[in-house]
Amino acid sequence: SSGINAEYGVDEGTAAKGDNDPLDAVEIGSAVATRGEVKQVKILGVIAMIDEGETDWKIVCIDRNDPMADSLSDIGDVEAKMPGILEATRDWFRIYKDHTGKPMNDFAYK
Repeated sequence: SSGINAEYGVDEGTAAKGDNDPLDAVEIGSAVATRGEVKQVKILGVIAMIDEGETDWKIVCIDRNDPMADSLSDIGDVEAKMPGILEATRDWFRIYKDHTGKPMNDFAYK
């Protein structure tokens, strides 16, 4: 999480209220970060996850020092140049709470 306490209301595109949680950043670079590591990143887009009826935005970004960073400008570039990474990321977010008995998450703007 970014630590930004983003308070957002109903998103017209998802018809779901915001979750009032800090924004989450999903860094898709090749290096594995350590917990709490601070990185300079390039923002590429967002994923709108619907978690128990609330919109939970995931900011998709890449470490500025990653070898792929210069070739990625937006989420379309991620789809074209890193096939499968966004689908795998959505799949993980879809099921990561399933073992707790909570329903699987869904996504807007598919």
